[in-house]
Amino acid sequence: MAQPHRPQAEARLAAAEAAARAGDVAGAVALAAVAIEQDAADPVLLLHAALLHARLERPDSATALATRALAGRDDAALAALATRVAGHLHVTGAPAAATSVLRLCWRSHPNRATIGLLLAAGLPSFRRGMQDGADLGLLAALVDAASLDPAGVAEGDLLELARLAEEAGCDDLLRALGGAVLARGGRALAGRLARPGLGVVQSLPGLALNATHRPALASFAFAAAHAGLPADPSARFNAGQAALAAGDVATAARLL
Repeated sequence: MAQPHRPQAEARLAAAEAAARAGDVAGAVALAAVAIEQDAADPVLLLHAALLHARLERPDSATALATRALAGRDDAALAALATRVAGHLHVTGAPAAATSVLRLCWRSHPNRATIGLLLAAGLPSFRRGMQDGADLGLLAALVDAASLDPAGVAEGDLLELARLAEEAGCDDLLRALGGAVLARGGRALAGRLARPGLGVVQSLPGLALNATHRPALASFAFAAAHAGLPADPSARFNAGQAALAAGDVATAARLL
C-alpha cells in the first residue's frame, strides 16, 4: 500500500530536481530535505535524493542518504538505483564515496557494470587508504567481485588487484583470484597475473651475473636497474645487497 505522504514527497523531490537543473543548489537541497522528512522510511525516495546530491557533487550527504536507504536491505532494484548514485559519485571525482555505497549493494546486483564500477572506484580508494592501514575488508570485497566473472573485468584491474593482494600479504585472496581465473579458462591471463614486475625483469641481468660469479658486473647491472626504477622495491633491494657485498655500507644502508 502506498505511503500516505508519498505523493507529496515525490512532488517535493521533483521540485528539487527542477531547482537543481536551474542552478539553484541551495533550493534543491532544501526541497530534497523536505521531501525526505515527509516520507523518511522510503528507501526509493532516499536513493533518489542521494542521486540528486551526487549530481550536485555533494558526496558526503549522498553517501549518508544511500546508506540510510540500503541499511538492512538486500534488494536488487534498490541496489541498481544505488549503483547509479555510485556512478555519479565516481565520475564527479569521489571514488571513496562511490566505494562506500557500492560495498553496501554490489552483492544484490552483481552484474558486469556494477562489478566494473566497484573495481574502478575501489582500487584507487584502497591504494589511497593504505598509508593509514590497508582496508583488507575492501580488498576482500574487490577479490570476491572480480572472482565472480573475471572475463568481464578489465585486465588492468585484475593485474592491479593481484599486485595489491600480494603487497598486502593476502595470499589467500591472491589464490582465490587466481583460482577463479583458471576455473573460467583464463590460463593465459593467470600467467600474466603471475608475471614478475618490471623491477624484477630489469634485475635479471644482475642475477645472472651473480650466478656466474661476476659480482662487479652484477653490481653495475643492479645499480642500472635501480637508476631506471628508483621506487621499485625489488630493484632497490638488489642494488642494496650488491652494494653491501661490495663493502659499500653507506650506499647499502641508504637503499635498504
